[in-house]
Amino acid sequence: MQTVRSKLWERETVLAYKRESNRWAMPTISMGGVMPQGASLVKPSTAEEPIRKAIASGEILGATVVLVPAFRQDCPKMDDEASYGPVVELLQKLSPVAADAGIILGLELSLSLAEHRKFLALIDRPNVRIYWDATGVESMQHPTEGLKGIQTLGDLICQQHLKNGNKLMEESGLIDWTKALPAIKASGYQSWLTFETPHATPDACVEQTRRNVAFVRKYLV
Repeated sequence: MQTVRSKLWERETVLAYKRESNRWAMPTISMGGVMPQGASLVKPSTAEEPIRKAIASGEILGATVVLVPAFRQDCPKMDDEASYGPVVELLQKLSPVAADAGIILGLELSLSLAEHRKFLALIDRPNVRIYWDATGVESMQHPTEGLKGIQTLGDLICQQHLKNGNKLMEESGLIDWTKALPAIKASGYQSWLTFETPHATPDACVEQTRRNVAFVRKYLV
């Protein structure tokens, strides 16, 4: 669920979504879009409140992950303690808040694979993990690391995005999903895979998602 865009900080809205989720037996697996305009993880004073609100909304909806994004200028610089130190402290502070709600904080970052490992080791909290987006990693100037992360990060990954730009998953893109999907299966990963795909119309969304699901199932089932 897109927290800010869907106004899921408002209790009545959250409860309405929960009713519909129960009605259609479609669980809410994670909360995304938690940062409002002007908030940034590298400015902890602006990030703490929206993350807390997303945790509270996620608990009501039954989500197990709050996606915490930090890309490019909003991502801590891992060669500068003044940049990453306050973010480490913030995430350590929020870790028990999330844990009490049964939630993992899933970091989606524009860091390299080695920097991801360093950052997680500094935070050192079992419910602060990585929300892996193989295509996103490749697009942020880390060639080959999207697939390597799937193969090597193990249980540091809490959830994953599946996307291929404007193309179907079966088409050629930054990630070769005919290799990446078997790697996901071989890794023993058991959590959710979330499509992050654009569609021109609702009908196109339905048809293209059917094709994407069929393609993914060929490699994972």
